[in-house]
Amino acid sequence: KLRQGVQRLLGGQEPRELIHAIGQLIGLGLAETLAAADGVQGREQLFRALLGLFRGAAQLAGAAVIFFEDIHWADTGSLNAIGYLAEAARSLPLLIVCLARPTLFEQRSAWPEETVMSLEPLTENHVRRLVWDILRKLPTIPNELADLIVNTAEGNPYYVEELIKILIEDGVIVTGGDEWQLRESAATQLRLPPTLNGVLQARLDRLSAPERVTLQRAAVVGRIFWDDAVMVMNRHAPQPFTAEETLVALQVLSKRELIFRRKSSVFAGISAYTFKHAILRQVAYDSVLLRDRPLYHKQVGDWLLLQSGERVAEYAGAIAEHYELAGEETLAAEMHERAAVTAAETFELVRAINHYQRVLALLTDKPQFVEGHLRVQERLGGLLTRQARLAEAEESFVAMQGIARTDGDLVKEAQAWLGLAQLYRQQADYQALMEAASQAEDVAWLIGADLELAEALRYRALAVWQGGDWETAVLIAERALDTSRKLASRRSEAASLKLLADLHLLRGDGGLLTTITMQLTTLVENIESTSLLPDRAFVCLMLGELHLDLEQFGTAGRWLQRALGQYQALELQDGAAAALMGLAEAARRQGEWETAVLHNQEAQKLLLGVGNRLLDLTAGTQLAAALLGMRRWTQAEQVLYPVIEAVEQQTVKGNWYQLGRVYRLLATAYLGQGQVGEAQLAAQRALRLVAEEGEGGVLEQTAVWKLLGEIGAQAPAGRQIMLVDGVTYDPAGCFAHGWQLLRDVKRGSNHARVALLLAWAA
Repeated sequence: KLRQGVQRLLGGQEPRELIHAIGQLIGLGLAETLAAADGVQGREQLFRALLGLFRGAAQLAGAAVIFFEDIHWADTGSLNAIGYLAEAARSLPLLIVCLARPTLFEQRSAWPEETVMSLEPLTENHVRRLVWDILRKLPTIPNELADLIVNTAEGNPYYVEELIKILIEDGVIVTGGDEWQLRESAATQLRLPPTLNGVLQARLDRLSAPERVTLQRAAVVGRIFWDDAVMVMNRHAPQPFTAEETLVALQVLSKRELIFRRKSSVFAGISAYTFKHAILRQVAYDSVLLRDRPLYHKQVGDWLLLQSGERVAEYAGAIAEHYELAGEETLAAEMHERAAVTAAETFELVRAINHYQRVLALLTDKPQFVEGHLRVQERLGGLLTRQARLAEAEESFVAMQGIARTDGDLVKEAQAWLGLAQLYRQQADYQALMEAASQAEDVAWLIGADLELAEALRYRALAVWQGGDWETAVLIAERALDTSRKLASRRSEAASLKLLADLHLLRGDGGLLTTITMQLTTLVENIESTSLLPDRAFVCLMLGELHLDLEQFGTAGRWLQRALGQYQALELQDGAAAALMGLAEAARRQGEWETAVLHNQEAQKLLLGVGNRLLDLTAGTQLAAALLGMRRWTQAEQVLYPVIEAVEQQTVKGNWYQLGRVYRLLATAYLGQGQVGEAQLAAQRALRLVAEEGEGGVLEQTAVWKLLGEIGAQAPAGRQIMLVDGVTYDPAGCFAHGWQLLRDVKRGSNHARVALLLAWAA
């Protein structure tokens, strides 16, 4: 069916990759039925596939219109897709029309190329014209009747339509032929329901028993429902109806315009219907007895599970909702987990998180499902981390660690501690990082889990380094390297080598840095297995970042380009974004501002596509730095505000290891706009934050002191002396303090020294 639809839109063409991408986007899972070698991954590619579809349709027909209904109920990923189409299709003859309630703008306040048309309540004159139009076949329309409808409707056209249908069903208005009749004697005794819900309930009360229960059971299925599902429910009712009786009831309901038959159905041989309005469906559902609802929902869940067959992942979310409302908690948890996996595979991370959270709520106090509980907590913690919801991720990993320890699952306990270590690193909480890394190390050593042990050692080395004990940090990092080599993990070995390089860069140990560079180069050249291609791309990335730290920008660019190409070939968007960000930083540090901006913007698009908001914080920070290089002060300021807002909201616990740099960049943007007071406040906030970074934050501290000197130099006379941590500094004193910090630092110091001296001289 998907192939046929694409062929119709594209004039008979059948681009297999396009079909595969669209199938993945809507959750059809076509990997087995289409011979594409690798599934299209990354929401960016999927969005481009949609754009290709509509571009082809628009070019073939000369123009195209896309209509989206009720998008206030859409998930974040669907809204992103619509936004992408609107942005990317500016030059196409394409009109996108979206119908939504105002609540949409609470989720998404701005859209590219948007024109908002608010549908206000009809005026009294418009309602009267609507009444006249609907009742145009009456010879005359009494003013009393028209006034009654107009005054009761309060501008709601749906109320007008439903109210007139009640009049027709009650025989007040007799339809048929070219001319309708009004029974004036009945019209004088009208008692109209004052609300739309009352009108709809009145219409339901006028239905026969088979029609009413059929509509009620259809409402349990949903706004869209299928005749076969209702037949099953009617057949198993205490007072059963045959399939023929159900079909007759559906025909009557269609004739009364309470429901409409859809032109197509997702289930072959089964007719689909939709309620005329969501409010009507809700009124019908509310009229179902509470004691009957669980059984009905169980029947619908079972029916959907049977009908979906191999496409169960597509309907897992709906099935889970029905099972949950039926009180079938175990079945609901299983379906929610399936729905979460599908959502994560299509990069709908918010939806995946919601489903995983439902699983945990359903499995509470069910110790027999401890394995599933641990699995879900681990996945949930990972997704929350990617979404930069670090406080929630911490709760998930803490719960995972407690359950794993109680159950005696030491592997999962070590992994939970490592999840916490990653969070504490992001939050620059080095004391907590030390505790989590040490706990992970102890557990991993106890069970011989070398991969987890190596990662724990790297985190502990980082915590020790930030605490000022460089020598011990080097020893721990060397243990991590030895452990990685013992288990033959190229990725772990490369990460350990890069950590050692970071440590020795600070002290300028050229001989060891050359050795590490050669070892990384040998490592990447010896990776030939197809299964290890992601590891090879990662090692290239590490080499690029190492040469970038050494200020060897040409070599860094070559390794980063190589990493980018490999990640793109593997369709691994996180890695591709990281490589682009490295290229952007190399360009920025060489003064190639526009290139840096473009690379960072491309990285942000990729990260948006795969829902990696955490890495996007870094991309946004780097983008602002590049914009500042172009002296685009206001634009840089606007880029930094969302980063600060994301970090300082409660979900991230108010800190991030790059927040000091963010405030330094914000201070620079303020200074560029002549806002000296705001710049000084932001710079002092930056200094307090980077001071917590310990030895690893010396370069950033130097940059802040340089900025404080520049701020003091631009301050009005009499305000050039600043109080920093209880000590007074003039501009020269700020520059001198920064120079003193650079005295024993080698890593990246050439660029920092030149920048500081130039600012001091100015």
